[in-house]
This record gives sequence, structure tokens and C-alpha cells, in this order.
Amino acid sequence: MHAKSKLDIEKREKPQKPRTLTVKQLTRERRKARREALAVLPDEVTDLETSRPKTRADCIDVERPCPYVGCRYNLYLDSNPVTGSIKLNFPDKGPDEMPADASCALDIADGTRGLHLEEIGERMNLTRERVRQIEVQALFKLKETTPDDLCGAEEDNSSEHDPFLYNYETL
Repeated sequence: MHAKSKLDIEKREKPQKPRTLTVKQLTRERRKARREALAVLPDEVTDLETSRPKTRADCIDVERPCPYVGCRYNLYLDSNPVTGSIKLNFPDKGPDEMPADASCALDIADGTRGLHLEEIGERMNLTRERVRQIEVQALFKLKETTPDDLCGAEEDNSSEHDPFLYNYETL
């Protein structure tokens, strides 16, 4: 690493660790208080729902940082459908304070070619090691995935000996 990049790393504020809120913490009173604090009128909620992008093509022109924290690709929070818990990935920031280039996973995937693990970690509020672990898990899943799984094809083994299929043993 160059001296300049070491100084840049030392000057950066250390982001807060992601925080998970359990279902018990998201009590009915707290949700009600939040709705009242936001003072969102039912008409405004309807307008937000109808204007929400439905495809990636609709999403590209939306202002950044992305205001739709309920979208599965928004990086502000993650929800666990099994436990009902919510993990705030950037607990020290509001959804509108997130970096414009780090609010949507699809934007990161579209615009990044060959980023270092540290850069990916900064954008997603993860450590370099956690990014590496996720990368290894994804490669392992890809190695176990067959071309039929990727295409969503039915159990048809007619393409089993197709010479154009990728050799997954080389991964």
C-alpha cells in the first residue's frame, strides 16, 4: 500500500457495526410512534407505492441514495423472514444519508469491475474478511450449481453431454 492510501484509511471514520433489531424491540407502540413522527398521510403512502419501481429499468433513473428501503436490493437494512428481525447495515446513518453509490446492490454490481475487497467492504459496511467469506460461499454455491439450475430448466438430462456447457470442475 502507498503512504497516501494508509493516511486515507487512518483518517476515515470507522463505521458503526450493523445492528439487529428483534421482533420484541419492534413493538406496536414503537411502530405507531414512528408512523406519527413521520406524519405520512394515506394518500402519500398510496402515491409512494404506485411510484415504486417494479423493474430494474424503472429503477435506474430513481434518485440516489435509493429511498425504497423495503426493496430487497437496498443495502440500508436486511430482514430475516424466519425470525422477523431487522438488521440495520448503517445504524449511524439514515436512509437519505447513505452514500449514493452504496445504497443499491444492483448499482454496485452494475458499476463495479474488479474492486478490491476493502472497497466492497466500505460500500457495504462489511469488513474485508467478511467480504472474502461471502465470495468463497458464493463460488462454492456456483460450483455445486448445474447449468439446468441456472436456467430454471426442468429435470431434462438431454443436455448432459453438451460440449458448450462450462466445466465446473475447474472452479
